[in-house]
Amino acid sequence: MFVGILISYIHDTLSRRLYDDRDEQRIWCILDTSTKFKIYDRFRNLFHFLIPFVINIVSAIIIIVQVYRTRRTILIEEMKRHQHLLIAPLILIFLSIPRLIISFLFGCMESSHRPWLFIIGYYISFVPSLIIFFVYVLSSRTYKQIFIQCFRHS
Repeated sequence: MFVGILISYIHDTLSRRLYDDRDEQRIWCILDTSTKFKIYDRFRNLFHFLIPFVINIVSAIIIIVQVYRTRRTILIEEMKRHQHLLIAPLILIFLSIPRLIISFLFGCMESSHRPWLFIIGYYISFVPSLIIFFVYVLSSRTYKQIFIQCFRHS
């Protein structure tokens, strides 16, 4: 999954060109794509933004409802006990909003004397998408055991 996300974003890096404007003493970042590619790019950004959020929220609700059904406890108590399952996807989507906003900006931006700051800021916005596996699977004892068992039986 991690590699799939990286591969789906590689075209963005490859289709950007740096243009050194000596008259204005600036470096311009120019995105060189077709209209169809821009539509694909927006779809891909929305897909990477919404699908993990929807999967996380639906999974959290299913877990809470299943626990509620099996133990016959009050739903609100279960939601309080498993509130981390509801809060984590909200935090991840909140952290991903800057990347979504950046992805829908049309124009190029003028570079400053430190263009690496903008590049670092852009790539830092991918961190929430890339750490979902580590946050949900590797941090949970149960999910981690199941993940390891899947590789042993494969």
